[in-house]
Formats: sequence, structure tokens, C-alpha cells
Amino acid sequence: MKLQKKIVQALDWTGILMIEFKGITEEDAYFMEVNGRPWGSMDLAISSGVEFPRMMLDLFVHNLSYQKLQKNYQQDYELDAYSKWIVGELNFIRYLLKESLPFKQKMKLLIEVLFHKPKKVTYDTFHANDPLPFFMEFLTILKSGLMKALLKLKTKLMLSLKKIKKRQQT
Repeated sequence: MKLQKKIVQALDWTGILMIEFKGITEEDAYFMEVNGRPWGSMDLAISSGVEFPRMMLDLFVHNLSYQKLQKNYQQDYELDAYSKWIVGELNFIRYLLKESLPFKQKMKLLIEVLFHKPKKVTYDTFHANDPLPFFMEFLTILKSGLMKALLKLKTKLMLSLKKIKKRQQT
């Protein structure tokens, strides 16, 4: 956290900011990027109890002071919360089924994806009260995948027909 604080201070930043590092531990993590905008996994933060959009509203629209924000939002947040991307998981399952991995490894990964039931889970694009983004994303991916599959099927059928014609001619 020391490096993140230095970055924020050096930028003299006010507002939402995502600083991304990659690594297993804080010691081996390396800097990736800084984004001065809300990030894709905002639902995870909100469901964990960190209301970034409401904080930004209070800061920039209601002009609450930093001290008032601290007082209003000084609360614990849930650490054991997960966000799932259903379409991404379906793509991962498709990848696993196509890959030539050892059977045991495939099964272990499939079981982990299909049956991992965290205590608290949100979904990146699926919400019961607003399902349209999920369905549009799913249809877009399904359409592109279906087109590829149909082209492959057409090629296989054409080859099979050629083989059948050759047999019939002999």
C-alpha cells in the first residue's frame, strides 16, 4: 500500500482511481497501470460494502469534506466476496474441453469452475433486475462462436461429401 499512496500523492489525485499491480505477494508485485475511472469489477466493491459511486456523488456533487466522507463511510467491508463472469466461465469451460490437457487436470479445473460456491457472490454482467446486458453479451459471443462452428461444420460436411462421391465413383 505504500507505493499506491505515493502514486496518489504524486498525482495529487482526488476521486476514484484504480492502481493495478501483478504478483503473488506485495513484495514481488510489479506495477501495471493507473486508471482514473471506475473499473469493470465495481459490482464486487459495492457488494462488499464499499459504495464508490455514492462516495463520488457525495464528494463531487454534495461537496462533502474528506473528514465527513471518512465519518460516513468508515465501515468494515466484506473480504470473502467473489465476482463471477458467467460468459467468461463458459468460455473457460469451452477452452478446457478443447485443450489437450491431462484428464485429471481438466476435471479438477471443471469442478472448480462449476462447483466453487463462495459465501457471497455477485455477477459481473448478470443482475436479475437488469438482465439485458448479460443476454446481449451472451448473444454476441454465442453468435460469433456459432458462426465459427457453422463454418467448421460446413467444411467437414463438404469433405465428407467429397469422400462419399469418390467411393460411389469407384
